Amino acid sequence: MTEIKTSRCKICSHLAVVNGRCGWCGVGKWQAGAIKEKHIRGSIVRWLTALGTFCWVNDTVGIYDAKRGVFRTNANRLRGVADILGMIGDGKLLAIEVKRGLNKCSEEQVYFLDRVRREGGVAIEARCIRDVQAALEAAGIDIDAKHRKCGL
Repeated sequence: MTEIKTSRCKICSHLAVVNGRCGWCGVGKWQAGAIKEKHIRGSIVRWLTALGTFCWVNDTVGIYDAKRGVFRTNANRLRGVADILGMIGDGKLLAIEVKRGLNKCSEEQVYFLDRVRREGGVAIEARCIRDVQAALEAAGIDIDAKHRKCGL
């Protein structure tokens, strides 16, 4: 009988890597050097959703105008809105800005996250699921209770 070797995923930290591919977030070892923010964002949303959190990816990319060769801008669009939005606790706004490697938040993103905190929400700059977990625990959100609820 062959032994299946598992290891921790570098993206979502789940003990789910079999044959070089994570069964949770789908990222393979071959992608380790080319991890994109969309992989991290997807892993965080799947993890939060599995815990029963109401959240979604907030697409902020404009509509591309092929004739002009630019993205259309909208004067009414709020700049710097976080990548992931959701509701936690007693209806608190959850805003997560996902960054990869040494990337930093823009001024608009910093302002948005600060505004969410001032209004009583939870704002997080995350590079992995562990960052989100630590920030939620620091905000007094009981992650363990959610784990017991969904069976993880």
